Amino acid sequence: MPGTEVRLETANTEPFRKRSATGKNRTPSIAVLLSSREKFGPYYGGALARWTYEVYSRTREQLDVTVFGFPTQSEDLYPLHHETSAIWRTCEWMGRVPGARRYEERVWLYALVRRLRCFDAIHIHNRPQWVRALRQMGYHGAILLHLQNDHLGHWTPAMLDALAPDLDAVIVCSSYLRDTFAHIDQSTRQARTTAPKCFAGWS
Repeated sequence: MPGTEVRLETANTEPFRKRSATGKNRTPSIAVLLSSREKFGPYYGGALARWTYEVYSRTREQLDVTVFGFPTQSEDLYPLHHETSAIWRTCEWMGRVPGARRYEERVWLYALVRRLRCFDAIHIHNRPQWVRALRQMGYHGAILLHLQNDHLGHWTPAMLDALAPDLDAVIVCSSYLRDTFAHIDQSTRQARTTAPKCFAGWS
């Protein structure tokens, strides 16, 4: 990525093995969840799609990566394994209907969850509310929450305390976002805000 210094170290896969969905000793598998409407390509995808490709294309020897997002034409796709769901049309319709909009993202996750249960870890971009939803849907692997913006500013301390046990790591791009978790006890906060080494220099 132009103008960005990349410091890519050998991937530390321990956070993925710590609470994996399968418990098998093999290359860890990780599902990356773009926001439900984002496409995975350089023309129609956004900054998170670009970040995902630039980082995970460099970790192929350490991680088995699948990116989930809205359908993207094959000629526009980044060269990284991508999957979607036919439910995207329903989600797109729900997003335009005020009464149904609040259920759109949960419907999207529900359509994906059977496949997601097979992954050792899930990397969620900017959707903290998806963490609890996935746990309620029966996902038991590691969950990494990646925040590039303040999506937790309106969350109460009680809500953050309830979120923390469901997470294995929080990846943030600034000390301001890190301090969002400052009220949590020191040991929990330290564990939750440590990014795997394979993301060094890219948060």
